[in-house]
Amino acid sequence: MKRFRQFACALALLVPALAASPAHAIVDGEPAPADSVAGRSTVFVGGGCTGSLVAPTLVLTSGHCVTPPEAGPDLFRGPLEPDWERPDRFYPLEDDVSIAIGTDLTSPTFTTSASEYAMPGRADMLLLRLLNPVPADKADVVPILTRPPSDVTDYTAWVAAQTFRVAGFGDENDDDGWRPSDQLNQGLSRKGVFPCERADAHKLCVESADGSGVRLGDSGGPLLWTSPQGGTFVAGVLKQANLADNSGIYIATFYRGGSNTDRTSLSNIGGWLEQWVSGRPGGTAFLRTTSAWVDHIPESDHTSNPSGLTARVDRLDTGRYDAYFEGLRETPYREPRVALVSALGTDDAYCKLADRAQSDRVRVACLHPNGLPANSRFSVLTDISDNDVLVRAPRLLAGTTSVPSAHGTVSVSRIAAGEYKVAAPGFRGGDWRNVLTTAESPGRVRCHPRSWSGATAIVRCVSAAGVPADSAFTLAATAGLDSGYAWAHQESRASYLATPRFANVPGTDDKPLIRRLATGRYSVTFTGAPSNIGGNVQVTAAGDTSNYCTVEDWTAVTAYVSCRAPSGTLADTEFLVRYFDPLDTGRRVELSLRALHATSIDECGELDMYGTLRLVRGATGTLAVPLESNADVRIFERPPLGIAVTSEPGARYVEAELRIRDQDGSCGGSSIDDEVDIAARADVTRYTIQIDLQAHTVQVLDADLPVLGGQGLWWTDGRDGRETGKAELAVEIVGPTGLY
Repeated sequence: MKRFRQFACALALLVPALAASPAHAIVDGEPAPADSVAGRSTVFVGGGCTGSLVAPTLVLTSGHCVTPPEAGPDLFRGPLEPDWERPDRFYPLEDDVSIAIGTDLTSPTFTTSASEYAMPGRADMLLLRLLNPVPADKADVVPILTRPPSDVTDYTAWVAAQTFRVAGFGDENDDDGWRPSDQLNQGLSRKGVFPCERADAHKLCVESADGSGVRLGDSGGPLLWTSPQGGTFVAGVLKQANLADNSGIYIATFYRGGSNTDRTSLSNIGGWLEQWVSGRPGGTAFLRTTSAWVDHIPESDHTSNPSGLTARVDRLDTGRYDAYFEGLRETPYREPRVALVSALGTDDAYCKLADRAQSDRVRVACLHPNGLPANSRFSVLTDISDNDVLVRAPRLLAGTTSVPSAHGTVSVSRIAAGEYKVAAPGFRGGDWRNVLTTAESPGRVRCHPRSWSGATAIVRCVSAAGVPADSAFTLAATAGLDSGYAWAHQESRASYLATPRFANVPGTDDKPLIRRLATGRYSVTFTGAPSNIGGNVQVTAAGDTSNYCTVEDWTAVTAYVSCRAPSGTLADTEFLVRYFDPLDTGRRVELSLRALHATSIDECGELDMYGTLRLVRGATGTLAVPLESNADVRIFERPPLGIAVTSEPGARYVEAELRIRDQDGSCGGSSIDDEVDIAARADVTRYTIQIDLQAHTVQVLDADLPVLGGQGLWWTDGRDGRETGKAELAVEIVGPTGLY
């Protein structure tokens, strides 16, 4: 059953909700033209609210419009729940929420429904994910204003000078009962006050500019801002009328921020929206499943999504799965989403790519040796690293074709049935040391490298029965030293070190140790690698064979492999294995300090600000914030103050601490300079962030609520000290040679 709560309307973009006052919406406004921005992007949220289309599959509205099924009546003000409010995940609704797009609800332009929601903690904002994307000719997607223009330094003055448009399907009748208007109405507002003087921090108050007001049903509607260049953005979400008499003052939650009296840490509102709406480009993403039978979120130790959002697995049918990397976009200058997959476990199933991987989705098919669908766990890895030649080869029946690559054009030639030559003449990284392939098709074909030399490989594809068969496939070849790999070519030998030319252990000259445990079963130990369990393992058979190989499991430094004949019987087989863990070689972390706002109220008057930004875990480095006297606001935009370091090999977390002081001794005050309270917790003054290099998220430590997950801009507010402050930082995680 759908649950809806009809609250007073207003402008919100994330924060604990105010107590409900009688809702009043866009009344005494004007009908929104069908071809206007409001008319083509504002939607009706079934149950009696308004929303904005911010992506083809995402609607932004107020959290109180659709109460999540896991939440109780104190959704926005009560104690934290352990799981449902995680901002990096979508959660299913108990029943679909209907969505209508168009200015006239009696004949909407397009209708669909939403089945999932995402929320930023206890804030009164919510994203609904649509079952069907809205076609571009049916509506306009309005971008989110995640922060003011870069030349704005005085946010309060900037907001006060803007004019906004509001829109909604609110009740047109001022009586005891109510129903949504059939017609989308719009009005104008102005004189923004941020933070709102009559509401909690993080909110924006605006007053009517044309006599229009808000009513029930306008909740969740947009606060639209048009830039001098003519672009229109959603700058807030209607939340409620500020006063019971609906005097024309509306409340919104702004993109981020707060005040010195703020009591929560909902800092990165804009960053949260940007992650979901725009996504983030990134390369390497991986996961290993924990179940073959149900939809699930894989364990974090073996999952990495560069967007900072969730990775999840949906079981579509027997042996068919979607591995989703939420918010992940294509990596620039690469053939998008070159994926590899290996079956995981001791069963006899094998897994392959069911079709072409998308930027945020890899579809996997797992099969029994006889070619019938098989439920199986699996390990999937996409866009391994910038050191790899990543190739998506089409199914060829004859001739040669060229495919794009970050290392120049790659040629693919069919040299016989089920046999292909892949050549990358533009690759300048040296001879290929490891080559992996995965078949990509809805059929039963498997593919593996038969041989390779220089920057050329021969790929062999066979049917489930082991007969040569044409197929599309993906290939990842490397000469780099950023991962562990080995060629196990002595399949009957009990124990040996891998051939150095085709082997690597990151950070050491040691070579992997290969052991034959039993017929068709092997272990590969990457001695000397950092002992951090995680990462991803891929394996493929090699040589002139029709056998196949799978991953049984892996530990911190050892991978276990099974190989089988086409019948599924364990069989000694030559294979290639790769253990990829980007933490092994360290990650590049760039941390920038963009802005400081602080206030002193001691006997020395104006704030004489100075301090340090110091890395305290996982990496080393210190940045001095130079002294500047009588400065309550400092902006470091061009360029920002920054630290760029490489994390320690094997370290998953990097922590940074910001400490700001007010110099008092020079004015005859206390001989000890006061520490500015810049943290969001009463008993802590220093601002500390934790960067998770595998999950690609950032959290504020020592806060009642950690800031929202993901890389990007972060803002924290001082709380209880006499000298209070706010700071804005930006974080980026980079691989050894490029964005991961």
